[in-house]
This record gives sequence, structure tokens and C-alpha cells, in this order.
Amino acid sequence: MIDECILLEAKALQAGRSGRALFEAIDFRISGGEALLLRGPNGAGKSSLLATLLGEFPAYAGSFKLHPQAAPLALAIANAPPPLPQSVREFVASPLRLVGARAAPADSVDRALEFSGLQLQQRSSIHQLSRGQWQRLLFARAHVLQPRLLLADEPESGLDAQGMAVFNRLIQTILQSGGGVLAAVHGALPEIRHSGEIVLRPVSSTGLRQ
Repeated sequence: MIDECILLEAKALQAGRSGRALFEAIDFRISGGEALLLRGPNGAGKSSLLATLLGEFPAYAGSFKLHPQAAPLALAIANAPPPLPQSVREFVASPLRLVGARAAPADSVDRALEFSGLQLQQRSSIHQLSRGQWQRLLFARAHVLQPRLLLADEPESGLDAQGMAVFNRLIQTILQSGGGVLAAVHGALPEIRHSGEIVLRPVSSTGLRQ
């Protein structure tokens, strides 16, 4: 059990690009049941910070530590559907096969489809979905994986009311199970119960705060 344990802790962490830091050093931690919102102006490095935490890029400076049972799951709803011919149901079930299960438990897929309101579309191709349905399908996929740590990049971008409601339920489900969330956002998300905010302060090309 890792409930109420520290899932992610960062100390003097900076992400960088082209050999320079993007924002001033930050310290934060996320424990089980906590959600933090990541804010900052465009270009401040919110997406770069998430990519660093996912291990896609090395940290420019500082360090971070992940709980060994808290492998982070990335969620970026701006992505377009992959070119593979998949049904809605197959798309939801596929990540379970990737992590070692021979077949996704039917009941977990059913719950995820019900959770996202996509039961009637489960046999449809993912390429037949509207943008709003595609976004909810990504939430369904995250729901079936039950991540301990969710890193969401602008999850509110372009969401309609139904999609926002599904996203909020996903967040609450993760928190209630002892997981944690770090969400990079632009607008206010009053529906999300969060424990605090991280505000990135950009650094200019000369190394001075902007």
C-alpha cells in the first residue's frame, strides 16, 4: 500500500531547452490523495517539466524522486487518434495488454466505457468519434489503467461540459484510491479538489527572471 506516501518529490528542479533553464528552481511533493495544479505563462516550461518527470528528458538542474510503485501515466488530450484500425473497446483494452496482461478483464473495460459514457460507441472505430468523444475515450483508457500518478498536460483544453465532468470524476477516482495528480492548466478548474499549486516563473535567455 502506498496511500498517503510520497509519490513524487522534487528538489530545486529545473527543466531546460537548448542548454538553458526554462524556469526558476522549484520544490514540491505529491502524496497519495493529493492533486497539484501546475501554472505559468505560455513557454514557461509546463510541458517540458512533465516530460522531464516522465523521463523523456534529463533534468536541467536539481532532482526528483518517484515512489517505486508510482510509475506515472501521461495524459495529453490534444493528441489525435493513432492511425491503427481499432474499435473504441479495443483502444480502451490495449494498454492492459501492453503492461503484461494477455487480455483486459471485460468488467474493467465495461466500467471504463460506462464511466466515460461511450458504451453505445464501443464497437465503432476510434476514427468515427467526435473530438469530445475522443477526449472522453482517453479518460476511459486512463480509468482502466488506474494509475497511481497521473501527469496531465492541459486536460481542460477544448473540453465540453460532458468531457470536463468525466475528467473531474477521473481525478476524484485516482485521489480516492490513494493516487496523485499533477495537472498543467491554463484556466481555473474549480471542480477539482486540489492541495496546492506550482507556479513556474520563467527565466530569460540571460538567466534573469522575466
